[in-house]
Amino acid sequence: SDNAGGSSGKVDDLAKSTERLGRTSGQVEGLSTAMKALAASMVFKAFVDANVEVEKFERSMTLLKGSSEAATQEFKYIAGVARTLGLNLFETADAYVQLSAATKGTALEGAQTREVFEAVAKAMSSLGKSGADTQGALLAVSQMVSKGTVSMEELRGQLGERLPGAFQAAAQAMDVTTKELDALVSSGKLSTEEFLPKFAEALRD
Repeated sequence: SDNAGGSSGKVDDLAKSTERLGRTSGQVEGLSTAMKALAASMVFKAFVDANVEVEKFERSMTLLKGSSEAATQEFKYIAGVARTLGLNLFETADAYVQLSAATKGTALEGAQTREVFEAVAKAMSSLGKSGADTQGALLAVSQMVSKGTVSMEELRGQLGERLPGAFQAAAQAMDVTTKELDALVSSGKLSTEEFLPKFAEALRD
């Protein structure tokens, strides 16, 4: 995993440095042994933590998708997205689970969930936004889906704060001015099932 790999690389560097110290003086042999033991424990912890996260994702996806095989395919998909966009694997996976849970049973379930997810994640990545900001942006989208309608709180607030230009992209998606979009959202009549596929397309454009 990304987390385990990063920790392992740092631990290798630490172990090599300790070995060099051990070669220069017999007095640090005890320290070298202790540091190697610490390094091994850090690698083991990273490995265990990564496996816990994978199991958590697969349990959630098995419930959402109906089989462990489907959950495995979803994990391969999200790992590919995280790798391509340079995102933290487990933050990305957690955001994807939340969005998938929100869209289950709606017209956005399945392929459209992936399209919306990728569009937002790619936009955030292209702007150099952090993993935490990306998670927050996708959480705002998940909340929109759960409510069934687009609200100003999520669109201009939570999403707009993390993704500059989100409101303008939303207006472009609906082929209206920002003032007209403001009125439409305020009316409470803009459904997420209508809005999000168009918004995802506008973000890709």
